[in-house]
Amino acid sequence: MSATPVKKQGLRILALPLTKPRKNGRPALVFYHVQSPPEPPSKNPHMFRKAMDKAMTTWTSFGKEDKSSWKFKLYAWGERVADRVEFEETCLKAINTSFKPGAEKPEFNLEVKAQFVHPALFKDALDAYKAHLQEREPYHKRYFYLWSLGLPVTAPIGLAPIIPNVPFYFCAWRAWSHWKAWGGATYLNQLLTQDFVEPTIDSTLDSIYETSSSVITTSSNLSVTDSKTDNTTSEKPSPIDTSIPEVEAQMLLRSTDVPAIASSFNLSSATSAELLRALEQSRMRLKKELKQG
Repeated sequence: MSATPVKKQGLRILALPLTKPRKNGRPALVFYHVQSPPEPPSKNPHMFRKAMDKAMTTWTSFGKEDKSSWKFKLYAWGERVADRVEFEETCLKAINTSFKPGAEKPEFNLEVKAQFVHPALFKDALDAYKAHLQEREPYHKRYFYLWSLGLPVTAPIGLAPIIPNVPFYFCAWRAWSHWKAWGGATYLNQLLTQDFVEPTIDSTLDSIYETSSSVITTSSNLSVTDSKTDNTTSEKPSPIDTSIPEVEAQMLLRSTDVPAIASSFNLSSATSAELLRALEQSRMRLKKELKQG
Protein backbone atom coordinates (compact mmCIF):
# COMPACT_ATOMS: atom_id res chain seq x y z
CA MET A 1 0.00 0.00 0.00
CA SER A 2 1.54 3.33 -1.09
CA ALA A 3 2.02 6.12 1.41
CA THR A 4 -0.08 9.26 1.11
CA PRO A 5 2.03 12.04 -0.43
CA VAL A 6 2.82 14.95 1.86
CA LYS A 7 1.18 18.16 0.75
CA LYS A 8 3.73 20.76 -0.29
CA GLN A 9 4.05 23.76 1.99
CA GLY A 10 3.70 27.20 0.42
CA LEU A 11 4.35 30.75 1.55
CA ARG A 12 2.73 33.90 0.18
CA ILE A 13 3.95 37.49 0.39
CA LEU A 14 1.21 40.03 -0.24
CA ALA A 15 2.47 43.40 -1.49
CA LEU A 16 -0.11 46.18 -1.17
CA PRO A 17 1.09 49.65 -2.24
CA LEU A 18 -0.68 52.23 -0.10
CA THR A 19 0.59 55.40 -1.78
CA LYS A 20 2.10 56.56 -5.02
CA PRO A 21 5.86 57.27 -5.09
CA ARG A 22 6.42 60.32 -2.90
CA LYS A 23 8.21 63.61 -3.38
CA ASN A 24 11.98 64.04 -3.22
CA GLY A 25 12.56 60.53 -4.53
CA ARG A 26 10.93 58.78 -1.58
CA PRO A 27 9.52 55.35 -2.49
CA ALA A 28 5.84 54.48 -2.18
CA LEU A 29 4.61 53.22 1.19
CA VAL A 30 3.80 49.53 0.87
CA PHE A 31 2.13 47.07 3.24
CA TYR A 32 3.95 43.72 2.99
CA HIS A 33 2.19 40.81 4.65
CA VAL A 34 3.75 37.34 4.84
CA GLN A 35 1.33 34.41 5.04
CA SER A 36 3.09 31.28 6.30
CA PRO A 37 1.63 27.77 6.26
CA PRO A 38 -0.15 26.76 9.49
CA GLU A 39 2.38 25.63 12.06
CA PRO A 40 1.98 22.03 13.23
CA PRO A 41 0.93 21.71 16.89
CA SER A 42 3.77 21.22 19.34
CA LYS A 43 3.56 19.06 22.44
CA ASN A 44 6.47 20.93 24.01
CA PRO A 45 6.21 24.68 23.25
CA HIS A 46 9.43 26.65 23.54
CA MET A 47 9.99 28.31 26.92
CA PHE A 48 10.28 31.70 25.26
CA ARG A 49 6.90 31.25 23.61
CA LYS A 50 5.37 30.26 26.92
CA ALA A 51 6.77 33.40 28.51
CA MET A 52 5.44 35.59 25.69
CA ASP A 53 1.99 34.00 25.90
CA LYS A 54 1.96 34.61 29.66
CA ALA A 55 3.03 38.23 29.20
CA MET A 56 0.32 38.80 26.56
CA THR A 57 -2.35 37.27 28.80
CA THR A 58 -1.26 39.49 31.68
CA TRP A 59 -1.23 42.59 29.49
CA THR A 60 -4.70 41.85 28.12
CA SER A 61 -6.03 41.44 31.66
CA PHE A 62 -4.87 45.00 32.44
CA GLY A 63 -7.31 46.25 29.81
CA LYS A 64 -10.19 44.62 31.70
CA GLU A 65 -9.44 46.40 34.97
CA ASP A 66 -11.38 49.36 36.33
CA LYS A 67 -10.73 52.48 34.25
CA SER A 68 -9.54 54.38 37.33
CA SER A 69 -6.91 51.75 38.20
CA TRP A 70 -3.22 52.18 37.36
CA LYS A 71 -3.30 48.91 35.45
CA PHE A 72 -5.94 50.15 33.01
CA LYS A 73 -4.21 53.54 32.64
CA LEU A 74 -0.94 51.77 31.92
CA TYR A 75 -2.72 49.55 29.38
CA ALA A 76 -4.33 52.56 27.64
CA TRP A 77 -0.98 54.36 27.47
CA GLY A 78 0.72 51.25 26.10
CA GLU A 79 -1.91 50.80 23.39
CA ARG A 80 -1.43 54.42 22.29
CA VAL A 81 2.31 53.84 22.06
CA ALA A 82 1.78 50.61 20.12
CA ASP A 83 -0.35 52.48 17.59
CA ARG A 84 2.63 54.72 16.84
CA VAL A 85 4.98 51.83 16.04
CA GLU A 86 5.71 51.81 12.32
CA PHE A 87 3.53 49.33 10.47
CA GLU A 88 6.63 48.09 8.60
CA GLU A 89 8.09 46.94 11.92
CA THR A 90 4.87 45.25 12.99
CA CYS A 91 4.65 43.33 9.70
CA LEU A 92 8.23 42.08 9.92
CA LYS A 93 8.07 41.00 13.55
CA ALA A 94 4.91 38.95 12.90
CA ILE A 95 6.67 36.63 10.43
CA ASN A 96 7.08 32.97 11.35
CA THR A 97 10.71 32.34 10.36
CA SER A 98 10.53 28.59 11.02
CA PHE A 99 9.44 27.76 7.46
CA LYS A 100 12.36 27.63 5.03
CA PRO A 101 13.80 25.49 2.25
CA GLY A 102 15.87 22.66 3.67
CA ALA A 103 14.56 23.10 7.22
CA GLU A 104 15.83 20.62 9.82
CA LYS A 105 12.29 19.59 10.68
CA PRO A 106 10.40 18.22 7.64
CA GLU A 107 7.13 19.83 8.72
CA PHE A 108 8.74 23.26 8.34
CA ASN A 109 10.32 22.57 4.97
CA LEU A 110 9.28 24.82 2.09
CA GLU A 111 9.24 22.78 -1.10
CA VAL A 112 7.79 25.39 -3.46
CA LYS A 113 8.80 28.99 -4.08
CA ALA A 114 7.16 31.77 -2.08
CA GLN A 115 4.54 33.61 -4.15
CA PHE A 116 5.09 37.38 -4.19
CA VAL A 117 1.62 38.67 -5.05
CA HIS A 118 1.14 42.27 -6.18
CA PRO A 119 -1.09 44.42 -8.45
CA ALA A 120 0.08 45.27 -11.97
CA LEU A 121 0.36 48.97 -11.14
CA PHE A 122 3.20 48.18 -8.71
CA LYS A 123 6.04 48.35 -11.21
CA ASP A 124 9.35 46.60 -10.35
CA ALA A 125 7.65 45.27 -7.21
CA LEU A 126 10.28 42.66 -6.37
CA ASP A 127 13.15 45.14 -6.74
CA ALA A 128 11.30 47.55 -4.47
CA TYR A 129 10.87 44.75 -1.92
CA LYS A 130 14.58 43.96 -2.00
CA ALA A 131 15.42 47.62 -1.39
CA HIS A 132 12.88 47.76 1.44
CA LEU A 133 14.40 44.76 3.23
CA GLN A 134 17.97 45.96 2.71
CA GLU A 135 16.98 49.16 4.48
CA ARG A 136 14.97 47.58 7.30
CA GLU A 137 17.43 44.85 8.31
CA PRO A 138 20.27 47.14 9.53
CA TYR A 139 17.69 49.62 10.89
CA HIS A 140 16.12 47.07 13.24
CA LYS A 141 19.50 45.61 14.15
CA ARG A 142 20.70 49.03 15.24
CA TYR A 143 17.64 49.80 17.34
CA PHE A 144 17.67 46.36 18.92
CA TYR A 145 21.09 47.11 20.38
CA LEU A 146 20.15 50.68 21.35
CA TRP A 147 17.05 49.60 23.30
CA SER A 148 18.99 46.71 24.85
CA LEU A 149 21.41 49.23 26.32
CA GLY A 150 18.52 50.59 28.37
CA LEU A 151 17.90 47.27 30.15
CA PRO A 152 20.79 47.38 32.65
CA VAL A 153 20.13 51.08 33.25
CA THR A 154 16.45 50.64 34.09
CA ALA A 155 16.67 47.26 35.87
CA PRO A 156 17.54 48.76 39.33
CA ILE A 157 14.18 50.57 39.36
CA GLY A 158 12.59 47.17 40.00
CA LEU A 159 14.23 47.06 43.43
CA ALA A 160 11.65 49.55 44.69
CA PRO A 161 8.59 47.71 46.04
CA ILE A 162 5.05 48.38 44.81
CA ILE A 163 6.14 50.57 41.88
CA PRO A 164 6.14 48.54 38.63
CA ASN A 165 9.33 48.86 36.60
CA VAL A 166 7.64 50.35 33.55
CA PRO A 167 10.85 51.79 31.99
CA PHE A 168 12.54 48.37 32.08
CA TYR A 169 9.58 46.56 30.55
CA PHE A 170 9.22 49.26 27.90
CA CYS A 171 12.89 48.93 26.89
CA ALA A 172 12.53 45.14 26.86
CA TRP A 173 9.44 45.33 24.66
CA ARG A 174 11.06 47.71 22.16
CA ALA A 175 14.26 45.63 22.06
CA TRP A 176 12.23 42.44 21.53
CA SER A 177 10.12 44.08 18.81
CA HIS A 178 13.18 45.25 16.88
CA TRP A 179 14.85 41.87 17.36
CA LYS A 180 11.82 40.10 15.86
CA ALA A 181 11.65 42.58 12.97
CA TRP A 182 15.40 42.18 12.38
CA GLY A 183 14.94 38.41 12.25
CA GLY A 184 12.00 38.76 9.84
CA ALA A 185 13.99 40.99 7.47
CA THR A 186 17.02 38.65 7.60
CA TYR A 187 14.79 35.65 6.90
CA LEU A 188 13.19 37.26 3.84
CA ASN A 189 16.56 38.49 2.54
CA GLN A 190 17.79 34.90 2.68
CA LEU A 191 14.79 33.69 0.64
CA LEU A 192 15.50 36.37 -1.95
CA THR A 193 19.20 35.50 -2.05
CA GLN A 194 18.28 31.87 -2.70
CA ASP A 195 15.95 32.98 -5.53
CA PHE A 196 13.09 31.41 -3.63
CA VAL A 197 10.56 34.20 -4.28
CA GLU A 198 8.43 34.27 -7.43
CA PRO A 199 6.53 37.48 -8.36
CA THR A 200 2.92 37.08 -9.45
CA ILE A 201 0.46 39.73 -10.67
CA ASP A 202 -3.00 39.17 -9.22
CA SER A 203 -6.13 40.12 -11.18
CA THR A 204 -8.23 40.44 -8.01
CA LEU A 205 -5.89 43.10 -6.68
CA ASP A 206 -5.95 44.84 -10.06
CA SER A 207 -9.73 45.11 -9.83
CA ILE A 208 -9.66 46.44 -6.26
CA TYR A 209 -7.01 49.06 -7.07
CA GLU A 210 -8.76 50.15 -10.24
CA THR A 211 -12.03 50.74 -8.35
CA SER A 212 -10.26 52.48 -5.48
CA SER A 213 -8.33 54.76 -7.83
CA SER A 214 -11.49 55.99 -9.56
CA VAL A 215 -13.23 56.70 -6.24
CA ILE A 216 -10.23 58.53 -4.78
CA THR A 217 -9.84 60.66 -7.91
CA THR A 218 -13.53 61.59 -7.90
CA SER A 219 -13.55 62.39 -4.18
CA SER A 220 -10.42 64.52 -4.44
CA ASN A 221 -11.93 66.52 -7.31
CA LEU A 222 -15.16 66.99 -5.36
CA SER A 223 -13.21 68.18 -2.34
CA VAL A 224 -11.45 70.87 -4.36
CA THR A 225 -14.80 72.05 -5.74
CA ASP A 226 -16.49 72.03 -2.34
CA SER A 227 -13.71 74.14 -0.81
CA LYS A 228 -14.77 77.00 -3.09
CA THR A 229 -18.37 76.92 -1.84
CA ASP A 230 -20.15 77.49 1.46
CA ASN A 231 -19.49 74.54 3.83
CA THR A 232 -22.10 75.46 6.46
CA THR A 233 -24.36 72.49 5.67
CA SER A 234 -23.96 69.33 7.73
CA GLU A 235 -23.40 66.11 5.83
CA LYS A 236 -22.41 62.57 6.71
CA PRO A 237 -18.61 62.11 6.77
CA SER A 238 -17.05 60.48 3.73
CA PRO A 239 -15.16 57.19 4.17
CA ILE A 240 -12.22 59.09 2.64
CA ASP A 241 -10.47 61.93 4.47
CA THR A 242 -10.90 64.73 1.93
CA SER A 243 -9.71 67.49 4.28
CA ILE A 244 -6.38 67.54 2.41
CA PRO A 245 -6.98 66.67 -1.26
CA GLU A 246 -3.22 66.59 -1.98
CA VAL A 247 -2.84 63.76 0.52
CA GLU A 248 -5.80 61.74 -0.76
CA ALA A 249 -4.57 62.12 -4.33
CA GLN A 250 -1.42 60.26 -3.27
CA MET A 251 -3.32 57.35 -1.70
CA LEU A 252 -3.95 54.16 -3.66
CA LEU A 253 -6.18 52.31 -1.19
CA ARG A 254 -9.14 53.24 1.01
CA SER A 255 -10.21 51.80 4.33
CA THR A 256 -13.34 50.50 2.59
CA ASP A 257 -11.12 48.33 0.36
CA VAL A 258 -9.81 46.33 3.33
CA PRO A 259 -12.78 43.90 3.65
CA ALA A 260 -12.48 42.89 -0.02
CA ILE A 261 -8.74 42.27 0.34
CA ALA A 262 -9.24 40.38 3.60
CA SER A 263 -11.88 38.15 2.01
CA SER A 264 -9.88 37.49 -1.17
CA PHE A 265 -6.66 36.57 0.65
CA ASN A 266 -8.02 35.10 3.87
CA LEU A 267 -6.55 37.77 6.16
CA SER A 268 -7.17 37.50 9.88
CA SER A 269 -9.00 40.24 11.76
CA ALA A 270 -5.67 41.24 13.35
CA THR A 271 -4.04 41.64 9.93
CA SER A 272 -7.03 43.63 8.64
CA ALA A 273 -6.73 45.95 11.64
CA GLU A 274 -3.02 46.33 10.96
CA LEU A 275 -3.73 47.24 7.32
CA LEU A 276 -6.18 49.91 8.47
CA ARG A 277 -3.53 51.25 10.86
CA ALA A 278 -1.00 51.29 8.00
CA LEU A 279 -3.39 53.38 5.89
CA GLU A 280 -3.81 55.89 8.72
CA GLN A 281 -0.06 56.07 9.31
CA SER A 282 0.49 56.61 5.59
CA ARG A 283 -1.86 59.58 5.60
CA MET A 284 -0.10 61.06 8.62
CA ARG A 285 3.30 60.72 6.94
CA LEU A 286 2.03 62.32 3.73
CA LYS A 287 0.57 65.22 5.71
CA LYS A 288 3.89 65.71 7.50
CA GLU A 289 5.80 65.63 4.21
CA LEU A 290 3.34 68.12 2.71
CA LYS A 291 3.96 70.57 5.58
CA GLN A 292 7.70 70.17 5.24
CA GLY A 293 7.47 70.90 1.53
